[in-house]
Amino acid sequence: MPDLSVVTDQASNWATVIATVISMVSLWLAIRINNDSKKPQVVVSLEYDNDKNAMFLLVQNIGNGAAYNLSFSDYDESIFMSDLRSQVLKSFVTKGIPILVPGAKRATVVAAGQIMTELGDKSSDIHVAYKELGYFGRKRRVEEVFTLDYTSFAGSLYTQSDTHLIRRALEKIEKDAKALIKVVDELGIQ
Repeated sequence: MPDLSVVTDQASNWATVIATVISMVSLWLAIRINNDSKKPQVVVSLEYDNDKNAMFLLVQNIGNGAAYNLSFSDYDESIFMSDLRSQVLKSFVTKGIPILVPGAKRATVVAAGQIMTELGDKSSDIHVAYKELGYFGRKRRVEEVFTLDYTSFAGSLYTQSDTHLIRRALEKIEKDAKALIKVVDELGIQ
């Protein structure tokens, strides 16, 4: 019959080993979760502004860490309206973005006016590459692909914002006030 104290010692040793392994795994998970919570999350999309009848290429960091050295590639240039293409290609689209902090964004107009006439069926993938801080402060390269499409905007109905309507009403009041001042001046009323 085995000695009870030897069995107890072996069980105690195994329990210590298991507890140590569980502690190490827990520590590793905590470090990883902490690191992941501080990562950037860069998204690229098209956004429509119905007040201006313009389409914007929008790049934003919705994560909690900075994204470094953003670059864009492998997109079809015809996704940008022909009248605006040369200007768009002078922007961050070709120059890149050195740093995009959490909550920051960059936007450039890529289409305006009769957008759907020229671009209604256009779609293109765009690749974005950037660096994020990894473990021990080393920067790690991240690559993602987003689809830019006009098709999902086609046929949508929009109303102008209250701000736009207020601005138009103020412009009308200003025009009417100028006309009234002109009439008063012509009549010589003081």
